[in-house]
Amino acid sequence: MLRRQQVEAVVMARQKLVDSPVGIMEVALKNLEDKKIVSLTSDQRAILVTNMIDRIAIRSRCAISNSNGAIHSVTV
Repeated sequence: MLRRQQVEAVVMARQKLVDSPVGIMEVALKNLEDKKIVSLTSDQRAILVTNMIDRIAIRSRCAISNSNGAIHSVTV
């Protein structure tokens, strides 16, 4: 049972990692279009989304500390 709970937690965490960049891109594209900053074709939108998600993924490295105060670099 514990193993199944661990697997479910990992799946949920991975889903959140996907949802976050997608949400960021939805808001960014909506703002660009609402403010008429840029008009993008569907191909241009796809390229922009791909590039931005790549950048978000690269910057998603973070540092966490354990209970002893040691800092560990983690890629999420």
